Amino acid sequence: MSYYSRYIGGDHIAVWHELRALQEGVRDKAFIEDARSVAQITMERVYQNLVRIEQGLRESGYRFGWDLVGNTREPVVKFQAPGGSFAFDVNGPAEAMASSVSNLILKQFGLGVPGPSAYPLADFTNDHQVFFAPDTKSLEQLSRFEKEAGYVPLSLHSFWTVIGGVDFVGVMDGWQGDCSVWNPLVINPPDELADVFEDEGEAGKVGYILGPDADTKGGYSGSVIDVLLPDSSADFRLPDGKWFVDELRLVTRLAGFPGFDNVDALPAELRPIAAGWSAF
Repeated sequence: MSYYSRYIGGDHIAVWHELRALQEGVRDKAFIEDARSVAQITMERVYQNLVRIEQGLRESGYRFGWDLVGNTREPVVKFQAPGGSFAFDVNGPAEAMASSVSNLILKQFGLGVPGPSAYPLADFTNDHQVFFAPDTKSLEQLSRFEKEAGYVPLSLHSFWTVIGGVDFVGVMDGWQGDCSVWNPLVINPPDELADVFEDEGEAGKVGYILGPDADTKGGYSGSVIDVLLPDSSADFRLPDGKWFVDELRLVTRLAGFPGFDNVDALPAELRPIAAGWSAF
């Protein structure tokens, strides 16, 4: 029985486990079309969950938008160092910047204060827009990257071609904490993937920013979440060690807010949304 047949029959976890175990062998002629079909239908189901979550959040009174949490994309600038990628809130207190890990690294290497990155986080300028559907630019960037550099994991490729990008940052009256605690889902589209590789991929690999970390989502000076590409596998691990597809399962089961995985109970507004989860 094919992986796809098993998947639509409900064997979701085992199918993805076996596809990951193939590693780069998933690209072999015997597996690739079957595996692509699994990745495609997986992300179609992810999208259905996300659309339902967005509708439920709006109905519950959740308000989307970076300006509502005192943060925008423009004040956050990126610095790439041997230790990783870091982001600064240039409108934040000078003391916070001086004490940040990023500045410590800058001081250590004598590199001075970073200027705005040539590749900031994706420009989500419409505060009320949650989904950023695949468009000509992002699909061209993805296609050019795979021709010039190599493959993107099947899971991420399908996310980008089915969904594109998503941004759940916002505010909700009555919840304890803020987005740095709730950690709403944000995944950038591949709008600059090929361009970043051409400028920064001298070693044949590049860290592409998938989105900001939880601190940055809350309006604080934080870091970024990136993925090392190219990668020929079916799926990939995020910096915290979780598989991408597994993280999407967690996010959608928690109504878009994986930060609530560490609390005893979801906020009352999220419980009916989470109860509508559809398995993938």
